[in-house]
Amino acid sequence: MGWADIAGKGTRPPAGSVAEYWQPAGGKSPGSVTGREAVAKHMKIVMAPANHTYLDQKYRVSARSSVPPSLGMNWACPRGCDVASAYNWNPGGFVSGVTDRNVIGVEGAMWGETIATMTHADYMVFPRLLALAEVAWSPPTHRTAASPAYRDFLRRLAAQGARLQAAGVNFCPSTEVPWPLTVIGTTATTNSRGQVDGPVATLSAPGFPTSTLTMCDSSLGIGCTMKWGDGTTVAGDVTGTNATGTQVNSLYTISGEHT
Repeated sequence: MGWADIAGKGTRPPAGSVAEYWQPAGGKSPGSVTGREAVAKHMKIVMAPANHTYLDQKYRVSARSSVPPSLGMNWACPRGCDVASAYNWNPGGFVSGVTDRNVIGVEGAMWGETIATMTHADYMVFPRLLALAEVAWSPPTHRTAASPAYRDFLRRLAAQGARLQAAGVNFCPSTEVPWPLTVIGTTATTNSRGQVDGPVATLSAPGFPTSTLTMCDSSLGIGCTMKWGDGTTVAGDVTGTNATGTQVNSLYTISGEHT
């Protein structure tokens, strides 16, 4: 098994050899020739085009900044490769002459030139790895930025934000994903005088800074009021850690007091 370049002119890969196609080039463009050469030499192919599957590429790149500034490469994704790049492609149709019959799998590559910690690695891998997994394991379908398949995937991906946070997995809160505000209630205990004072819920809010949540800005659709069941409604206190650098904001705690 080796990069698809092993199928190049003048080579004789032994029977059973597997080629990994890494070029960003698709269709019939000159850079895609190694895929067709592999097919011509009866090799099976693992698809890993860098502009769709290289998880070391930055999510976003602009003239002023890249996010995050210290992480990632952009040689395969000059403008960045976000969730859409990982999802909206077809392994069995990316290169002309390479079909589903030739492809035995999809590879997501995490290169380490800019990675110093596992938190960094998690940030670059998630949530794009979930997109690659679905592309690899699901039947072909029409996948574009405006397709029903992609919209449905984003809805299902958004639900994973709270699960990733609860598991302590760092990830990029991509703006392409409609991350929901997810509140999980906790059992509040009362003392002998019927008083409650302490945490009443946990809040997952990928991409929302603590200052926004604490202000309870109704114009953003954020509310942290508590209805105690006896006709009393009060504002809750939201505490947590802001996102800094590559660390996604933590799970927030909503606290209150009532008698």
